[in-house]
Amino acid sequence: MMMPAYRWLMFRVEPIDLEAYLDGKVPFRNLVMSPKNDFVFFTDMNKGEYTNNIMVKPANLIPDYIPEEESFYKSGIDEKYTEFFKQTLSPVSV
Repeated sequence: MMMPAYRWLMFRVEPIDLEAYLDGKVPFRNLVMSPKNDFVFFTDMNKGEYTNNIMVKPANLIPDYIPEEESFYKSGIDEKYTEFFKQTLSPVSV
């Protein structure tokens, strides 16, 4: 039986931007197309191995890989991430 290949899109995201996405305030498209991302990365995973690693500027993505403008997360922030965001986004006292 042949195992299917999966294509992964990877990119950098700041905790504050991830929180805004998970809170339903910004669409997924904003994270992918963010000017903070000089590049996004694609990799195919097949049979547990990563192949076809590609680095692309977000502006050069083909339309099929650009999320829809209304690609909002609607499930809310899971409790397990709430503490992470509190610790990461809280100002540090000196």
